[in-house]
Amino acid sequence: VDSSRDTALHWAAYKGSVEVCGMLLHMLGVEGHLDSQDAFGQSPVHLASLRGNVETLRYLLEEAESVGKNTALSGDRSILSAAAGRVGSKVASSSSTRSKYVASLLRMEDKDDKTPLGLAIKKSKPGTEMLLHEYEERYIRPKRSFFSQVGGTCKDLISIRTWKAWMGMSGGELPNNQNPTFPFYWMTINILIGGIFYFTQFIGIGAKGQFRSDAMLVDKFNIHVFFIMTYIATWTCLYKVYKTNPGVLDAQGGIDSSSSATCKVFCCGGGYAKDKISTEMTSVTNEYRRKYDEVIESFGTSVPTAEEKVPLCHTCRIVKPMRSKHCRVSRRCVLNFDHHCPFVGTTIGLYNYIYFYLFLVCFCLMESGMITSLIIFIHRSKIFPKTIAFVGGYLALYFFPVLMMVIYHTQLLCKNITTNEQINARKYRYFWDNNRKFQNPFDQGIITNVLQKLSPCRDAYEFNQHRRVSDVEMTCCQNNDVERQAMLDHIA
Repeated sequence: VDSSRDTALHWAAYKGSVEVCGMLLHMLGVEGHLDSQDAFGQSPVHLASLRGNVETLRYLLEEAESVGKNTALSGDRSILSAAAGRVGSKVASSSSTRSKYVASLLRMEDKDDKTPLGLAIKKSKPGTEMLLHEYEERYIRPKRSFFSQVGGTCKDLISIRTWKAWMGMSGGELPNNQNPTFPFYWMTINILIGGIFYFTQFIGIGAKGQFRSDAMLVDKFNIHVFFIMTYIATWTCLYKVYKTNPGVLDAQGGIDSSSSATCKVFCCGGGYAKDKISTEMTSVTNEYRRKYDEVIESFGTSVPTAEEKVPLCHTCRIVKPMRSKHCRVSRRCVLNFDHHCPFVGTTIGLYNYIYFYLFLVCFCLMESGMITSLIIFIHRSKIFPKTIAFVGGYLALYFFPVLMMVIYHTQLLCKNITTNEQINARKYRYFWDNNRKFQNPFDQGIITNVLQKLSPCRDAYEFNQHRRVSDVEMTCCQNNDVERQAMLDHIA
């Protein structure tokens, strides 16, 4: 503690070092440290807010949400023992304790009567301001009425920012309290409407009207078979996408999460079957959590060398496997993280990417069959069918953005690179040689790349798998050198 009563955690939050915050909270515990105030009455949450350190603030608040679990641990153990025992603990969290603790941090005022949100507004830090607004709405403000929620949904529908977030074009993650279920339901309902439209208007099941006799496509049997097969394949692939574990690193009894509704049902809320993948993920998670504990404990005795430095996720409390990333929607690290897609209701990763790609392909084929039938139908009609043309034209509009997605992901598939890596290539040192020229160490030829996606295995995320990537480059893949050096300076 310095002369201003600022602890190491205060300085780590001020500097924006998530790694140092994680190490300190892991070794010291959350309560009594995250809520400690300095001579100015400011907690680490205040300092992260006024500095605009969004990721650090997000991490601190997520740690505050885990307090319910820590207080449920029995025995007269020390704070340090309790912190170590949290990893892999099967004790259920107390939601009421968690809510009270997070609310107390958000309401805490400094000597100028400023809350963390007040400081973020005063210092003009829109990132932390937005995050704090979301947490306050969740833990402090009363639950919104049904009509208020409907109004919020309507507001999202006309918000360019929200649609960019849903489409993964905002460069950031979805807000914590933003329920990304609407795009999922929008997609599934439109696929269902497309099927009903085709079967009633072009095949004639239950259809009535002036166009039945002169424009019904009863003679286009081949087109109907093609559409029905691709329609069934589209639904099958969609089901497989969100029911297949993408490679979520979350052993049973792990850290509690309060993720969004769709993910909670289909992604990380028990929606996965107890199959081979889930069994493997439990084993792998326990293994990487054990390595995490070893790395954290080693920081207290020695400064890690270049070979010993490894990327850590302090939220999941694991050593990060190569190419993995912490998904801010599912609140989990995911192997070979590609992106979170709200339109299919889950995160796309190692084990469900191939189903996602096939879903896009089948959707385009289904749309092409419907568009072909629509053109023939309109051509045969004696009177232009305005309603059918409008509905069919609306459904046909989905063909073009999905086709662009197919082209984009075909390129990624052939190069064995993920969406996350393609967008954030400059963050990953394993894509750059000593001359700062781009190279893809995972590209083993189109055929091998496709086969690896069709049949993923542990080789895709083992640390020593890709020999062309040096040990130092692999360990620095998630964080830049500045943050790494800052961590070592604080430890020293």
